[in-house]
Amino acid sequence: MPLALLLIVGSLLGCVASGDVTQADEVASATYNESIWKVQLEGITSSTITAEDFAVIMDNANQEGVSRTLSVERKGVSASYEGIGLKDLISTIHAQEFDSYTADYGNLWESEYEITLMASDGYAVSFTSSELDANDLVFYDKKDGEAIQPGTIGTDISSKYFIKDLTEIELRFSKLAREVVQEEIFLQLDINGEKTILSLSELRKSPYFMVGKGGYTTSAGTYYEENYGGIRLADFIDSFVEMTDSGSITLRATDGYAMSYAYSDMRSTDNGIWLLAFEVDGDLLGAETGPFRGVRVAEAADSPIPNIDGHSSPKMVNVVEISQEVFNDFSLVIHGKMDAELDRSTIQAGIQCSAHKTTVSYLDKKSGQIEQYTGMPLFALLAYGDDPLHAPHKQTDKNIVSYKKEAAQAGYQVKIIAGDGYSIVLDSKELDGNFDVILAMYMDEKELSGGDWPLKLVWDQNAEVIPEGIKAVKNVAALELLL
Repeated sequence: MPLALLLIVGSLLGCVASGDVTQADEVASATYNESIWKVQLEGITSSTITAEDFAVIMDNANQEGVSRTLSVERKGVSASYEGIGLKDLISTIHAQEFDSYTADYGNLWESEYEITLMASDGYAVSFTSSELDANDLVFYDKKDGEAIQPGTIGTDISSKYFIKDLTEIELRFSKLAREVVQEEIFLQLDINGEKTILSLSELRKSPYFMVGKGGYTTSAGTYYEENYGGIRLADFIDSFVEMTDSGSITLRATDGYAMSYAYSDMRSTDNGIWLLAFEVDGDLLGAETGPFRGVRVAEAADSPIPNIDGHSSPKMVNVVEISQEVFNDFSLVIHGKMDAELDRSTIQAGIQCSAHKTTVSYLDKKSGQIEQYTGMPLFALLAYGDDPLHAPHKQTDKNIVSYKKEAAQAGYQVKIIAGDGYSIVLDSKELDGNFDVILAMYMDEKELSGGDWPLKLVWDQNAEVIPEGIKAVKNVAALELLL
């Protein structure tokens, strides 16, 4: 399984087709907002770099004498491009992520890995690293002193490598390159706020390394089973800190997804052994899954193969957070034409899902302060009680609305009930598709506490539709759909 590194470049301004310079390009350059673009680096590490970040990188590159300014003539028109070597850019981002742990992509270049550059209009070019000198290709974001969309360019090389409005760079490593780069894969441990960095080679040599079969079932009902290799999480954690059963463990992924567990659950072997996997069938996990994945595996070859919910088996993990703070479990009960009880992991997974994760600016009228809450839209939870004919609303096509929209638009009452019995009633017509009304699990990116815990009904102060009779509800314990 090849190890892939994906670099995505995007702009909120939309995309411009690659190719020759046109009058439209000049207009776009004149109106370009240099604070908009961002670069997401996925694979060995996950980092986001904005134009502002790149300006800092360029300042450092100028001081160190590694910045690049190229004068390139195309079709009789000469232009000056400012930037940094593509190899240097990737190494710099990686170094920022892991401080002194810096991958030497210059050495990897000689290992002949495949590079694909893709523009927003679909134009793509693929080549092996040995075709070009490591310094031939430059990543730029300025042309003739003006900020523009990032791209790649060079001198004394074919123009096929010149990508304007770059959207994607994919690196697929050869076996030799993988052997080099695996030493540059790191796991970050955050133990009660103190960080420790471990390399893949250290983990592989760990006495807690094991191989076992594990399985998980996705929300769409598909079962996957693999032969995983990795470290026994509980034993591994115990080697760093003495944990209490009430402590909590969080596996955090490169895309921001996170899943939390009680340490007592991590230690339990009733359903196999929790493994932080980095291999499948002896090969490194691919970029779409790795560098690490949390999964339960069979304790022995003749033991039953565990099958856990897919949302409890996070992929693309690169951080393990270990805390002695008490892990607080909870559930949300939903009554309607059908009944459901959603556990903490289901709620957390729903909030972490990019299709549902929503942050609102809520005005606390008592304090007069604007507070940032993160959760999921209330309407997305209607699916668990509105129509048993479509349960459990696990369509794989995201264009299909999970809840019964026709019923919501026709109108019924939704009761939001707190743990102490306090409740309010809202109209489904005003909740239908309303992302501004949410059940929040986090405030300022921290889990709710005190009387607000575990979930709180809040809404954005600038919501287009504020349901009649809405009030903040703390300690939400149940929803009732009066269909």
